[in-house]
This record gives sequence, structure tokens and C-alpha cells, in this order.
Amino acid sequence: MPRNYVPDTHIVRGALGMAKDKTLVPPASAYTSYPYLLPYALLPIYAAEYAGGRASGAWGGSGEFRMRVIEEPWIVQLPARLLVALLGALTPWLIWRAALAAALSTRAALAASWLVATSLLHVQFSTHERPWTPLVFFLALALWPAALYASSGRVKHLLLTGLCAALGFSCHQAGAPFLGLAGLAWLCGPLGWRGGELARRLRDGLACVALFAGLSLLVGYPFYLVHGQSKLETISGAELLTQQNAADSESFGPILRIGGQALELKFRPASFARLSHALIGYDPLLVALGLLGLWSALRRPALRAAALFGLGWAAFFMTHRNDHVRYLLPLVVLLALPGGLAFDALWERCAKTRPLRLVLLGALAFPLLQALRLDWVLLQDDTRALAERELARTSGLDLVAFDRYGPQVELDQAALERVASWPDFSTREEQRLELLRAGAPLSSGLPVLQLEKAWWWDERRGTLRPKQPIVHDGEDLGAFLRRYGVSHVLLVSKRPQHVRDNPLLPLVEGAAPLWTIDPAVPGFHPEEATLPTEMQFPLTQIWQVERPGPGLRLYELPRRD
Repeated sequence: MPRNYVPDTHIVRGALGMAKDKTLVPPASAYTSYPYLLPYALLPIYAAEYAGGRASGAWGGSGEFRMRVIEEPWIVQLPARLLVALLGALTPWLIWRAALAAALSTRAALAASWLVATSLLHVQFSTHERPWTPLVFFLALALWPAALYASSGRVKHLLLTGLCAALGFSCHQAGAPFLGLAGLAWLCGPLGWRGGELARRLRDGLACVALFAGLSLLVGYPFYLVHGQSKLETISGAELLTQQNAADSESFGPILRIGGQALELKFRPASFARLSHALIGYDPLLVALGLLGLWSALRRPALRAAALFGLGWAAFFMTHRNDHVRYLLPLVVLLALPGGLAFDALWERCAKTRPLRLVLLGALAFPLLQALRLDWVLLQDDTRALAERELARTSGLDLVAFDRYGPQVELDQAALERVASWPDFSTREEQRLELLRAGAPLSSGLPVLQLEKAWWWDERRGTLRPKQPIVHDGEDLGAFLRRYGVSHVLLVSKRPQHVRDNPLLPLVEGAAPLWTIDPAVPGFHPEEATLPTEMQFPLTQIWQVERPGPGLRLYELPRRD
């Protein structure tokens, strides 16, 4: 299996950590900053995999299994990826059921499910063993009983909405607003606001909130019950957050801490332009049809809660300081239902004009074409895999400093000894160093120094911040590299047309690279090369690159006497 260049896949580490420590409730951030539902889902899968390996003789016990996982991490990454892919594949069916529950026509329901199934954003994240696709799966699942509640007013449908919302929240902290979907369904429900119906409405609403809170605590955040609130320094990115806040405290808003992650409550209007651009680049047809059918959805009681929730989600996350494209993923299912309505209405209006109906069907083929192109690109070797092979063939490398997002390579013994005392020295690196010291027959590895273990990258400002005590007080990057005897630097560019933004560039100003690896289709000059991670404008990017991975250039540093 190729190396995994998708970040934040620590649901796998969470499950393995629970198994190793024989506990279902480790402290928050002990192994993962995410809630625990997905690690819990992986535990029986890994138990079955372990038992199967014992039965087949692939490993003789837990120690051998651990060694195999360290040497071949795909053994545990692949089942997690398959689980996420399965949930992603089921999501269009859930939208089909939600559409029928909302009394949409069969044609509208088919169109809505098709828009989800072929959504480029949804397809891409369904290949990542991260919590975003499961989060959307449970949102789609919640839309089904929410639509039923609009007509039935039955408490079981409201409770099912709250239950599904809690499961989404138990996948990722971003699912906290899902309670708002249940709340909107409750507000828009058919029960009255007087007398006995008001009493029943209040009772049902309180039961839904209690179910959401209780289930979230049990399957997502049980560490609150056992260990209490986590310390600030244990949350994801706490060190960088503290440094940035100290440098410019006025630029930060209030922090909401949930488990191992923090959400900054900061309004940033510039995020809207960037994320709108990205959403249109991912799924132009979904956006067009979804916006076209939004008013019709708001007028339908069965879809009103979903439409209002979608507007609220977009208003918050598309103007948030953290302008990550992944926060747009729930909009795929929230736009699909009004999108199905719009397609159905357009189809009816074109009843007497067959060519226009053919145009509509042709438009539905475009997102499928995009998804197939993405699949083809992702099947090609990553540029970092090519760079790893090229580095092995390059002579005269004393020590190569890797830029952020560089290749994941096996380090030689000297490189491992250099960083063995660093805080980010991984279990896998520790195991490899022990084996090399013992003379085990392993590949020799490469002389590499990974700079992101010693420096924080502030992408918004284009600067580096030192991680202490690895970097000495007052030590700049050049002095740091000289202290470790770095001879070469591998520059990485996810934005090939903006290489001058790289804070490492002054190190090699005016020098020519020893070699370059470019992901671009010959003759094209893409603005970005971010695959397999989220893209900024895939409408053009997926056609301008022929493989995943960033641009890479190896430079020799000027030698100082």
C-alpha cells in the first residue's frame, strides 16, 4: 500500500490506544482529539482482524501484531478507510429516504440522491479515514426522521432526530450544532403552542435534548464522566494557539473547548469569499440546483427545518476564522434536497422541449465525470513517492531538511538518533531505532531532518515559529540548520505559482534545484497542488494535475567554511 498523506487520521490511533491500554475511556487527547464513537466502531473490526491473523499464523500474539502494524500501518488504516467509504456509499440512500419522507416525488428523490452520490466533495472525503464523512452520514440519517416529524408530530421521530444528531456529534465536535436540526424540527413541528399540546411539545423537546446529551456523553465524550474537563495544554494545537495569542491577542475570539479540540468563535468575512469559491469549484451543479430550490424547500413543512439548518450552518462556518473546506461537507446533503426539488421543477417545465431535458440529463453527468477524474488522479503515484525514490538515487546527501508536507520516508539510524529526544518522536520511529541498534535487517533509510517537528508553520502570515526547546532561544532557521549540519533542503509547494510565499525560500535564493518533481499535466500551470487533501478550486485543479502531491524541488545549501 502507498504511504498515507492524509492528515488527522487519528481515529485509528485512538482505537489502537484503547486496545493497548485495555481501556474504553482514556483521557481526552490521549490518542485522538476526536470523540470516541469511531474508535469504538473500529475496535471490533480490529479484534476480528487480530483473531483472523492469529488463526492464519500471520502473527503469534499481540506483540507481533503491534510490530506488523508499526512496519505496515496499512493493516489498520485500510479497515478504517473501508468503514468510512461504506458510510459514504450509504449516504445517498439516506437522502433518498429523507426525500421520500418529505413527500418529494420519486424523480426529485432520485435527483437528490444522485447529487450526493456524485458530489466531488463527498467522494473525496469518503476516501479519508477521518470523521467528516461519518459526520455527514449521521446528519443525512437525522434528516429522515426530521422530515417525518414535520407531518406526524410523534415523539419517536423527534427522538430519532436527536439520537442521530448525537451520533454525529460523537464523530466530531463540529456535530454539536446538529442539535439545532432537532430544535428546528421541534419548532416547525405540527403541535400547537397552547394548552395540552404546548405541554406535550415542551415534554418532547426536553426528552430530545436529554437524549442528545446523554448519548453524546456515553459514546462520544465518556472521558468527561471519568476524567473531567481536559487541560488547555492537551487540546489539539494548544502550543501554536498559545504562541499566536501571545503575539496578537486581539486577533483571536473566545475559545469553546469540546474534548480534545477548541473552536474559536471568531467572525471573519473574508472566509465567505474563499469558501464560496471552493464550494462552487467542487460541486457547481449541486450549488446551482440547491440555491434554486431553496425557497421551495422553505415553503414545505417537511423540509423547512433542514433548509433553515442549512442556512444557519452556511452563515456560521462560511464566515468563521477557520476557513477549512471540510466544514462545507454537511452542505452537500443539505443542498441536495432542495436541489432535487429544483431538478424536478425544471424537468416539468421542459415537458414540451425534449432537447432541454437532454441538457438537464447531461448536466447530471458532469459531477460524475469530475468524480471519475478524481478517482483516476488518486490512483497515480503521489509526487512524494517519486521524490522518495529520487532521493535514494541522489548522491552526496549529508542531511536533507524536509519542508512541511514533504515525503514520509524511513530515516537512517543517525537521523533517528538526532531527534530521539524530541517530543514528536513517534512510536514507529522509536521501534525502528531499537531494531537498527540491534542490527536488524532493515532498509538503511535516508538522512532526513523533518522541519515541521521543530517549527510551526503559520500559513496565513507565511512565517515560521520555533518549537522550544528543540529550537534554542534567539536561533533563526539558518542557524538551526547549520547546528544540525544540513546540506540540502527539499522545498514543497502546494501552490506552484506562488513559490515565493515559502518561508524557506531565502535559504536557496538564486540557486537552481538539483531536480524538480511537478504534479502538473504537461503544458499546464496549476494554481494549487493539494491532493489528496482538500482543494481550493477543483473545477480546474483536477484537470491540471496528473497525480496527487505537491511540487517538490531539491536544493543544495551554500556551504560555509
